[in-house]
Amino acid sequence: MKINFTEPYGRLYETVEEGDLVIFNFENEYGKIKNMFIKRKIPFHLENKELFDIVTPYGYGGPVIQETTDEEKLLAGYFEDFSKYCQTNDIITEFIRFDIFENTQVRDCYYGDVSLVGNCIVKNLELPIKEDVRKKIFRDARVAKEKGVKISMDQTGEHIDDFLEMYYSTMDRNGADEYYYFKKSFFEQIHETMKNQFLYVFASLDGKVIAATLVLFDEERAFGFLAGTLKEFFNHHPEVMIQLTAMEWLKDKGIEKYILGGGHNGEDGIYMHKKAYARHGEHPFFVGKKVHDPFIYEKLIELRKTLGDFDMETSFFPKYRT
Repeated sequence: MKINFTEPYGRLYETVEEGDLVIFNFENEYGKIKNMFIKRKIPFHLENKELFDIVTPYGYGGPVIQETTDEEKLLAGYFEDFSKYCQTNDIITEFIRFDIFENTQVRDCYYGDVSLVGNCIVKNLELPIKEDVRKKIFRDARVAKEKGVKISMDQTGEHIDDFLEMYYSTMDRNGADEYYYFKKSFFEQIHETMKNQFLYVFASLDGKVIAATLVLFDEERAFGFLAGTLKEFFNHHPEVMIQLTAMEWLKDKGIEKYILGGGHNGEDGIYMHKKAYARHGEHPFFVGKKVHDPFIYEKLIELRKTLGDFDMETSFFPKYRT
């Protein structure tokens, strides 16, 4: 099973999202569908009633077909059943970050709004590593080696403090939202519940860690999950050595795809740098939005307006959480 559809991965986000992981299994004569999501309390009460919304764990997810003899009829049954589930359980909205590869059928037939966020870059590890890589990457790797950058790996989590120093400094520099400041306990949960499915790659100079990446993986694909680099060592290009080393390591394990992700703001500098590792590795990333109770949804937006500093034109979903 793909790592982002497993329960240990989903449970990572219960604390982050301040909710509970729910696994919804649907089955009819045409097959089976699994949907894993975080059920969150909505921070407003109407008529003293507790309301909820649901969101896929960070990354890629959503309902996924496990087996089927007729996709169309299976999905029709699923959407009808899940709508009833949401209405019965006071779930007002649903937000899905669709997987890039696994649930395109669900996305194509989705009963809400589907929108393209942008492209993600995926490195095809079934090809030689050097194929589809811009020459600049290898020039930067040579610079890193000449400057004395060394690479090490950790599959235990023993060096988590070194990683956090890199990661938090990068979040500070980018002015990241509080959401992305994952606590140390978040990573310790990975070490405990996802053994043999994570890899830290560190770049060091004269014994000092200057960059690091955390990769999550299953038997077929891997994610460049989180990373960080000390600003003063940008010109040493340590992240290039990290990525090339990670790709070789993953390829040797027989993993087929390495998902590098996208940019922070469309096709920005980060996106273009990732694309340099896979010039033809663009894959579209979509999200799904569904309002299960439009009347209550509008009431929640009106309540949010009373708090001030609200932009009705925001694309954020659900609006009452802006």
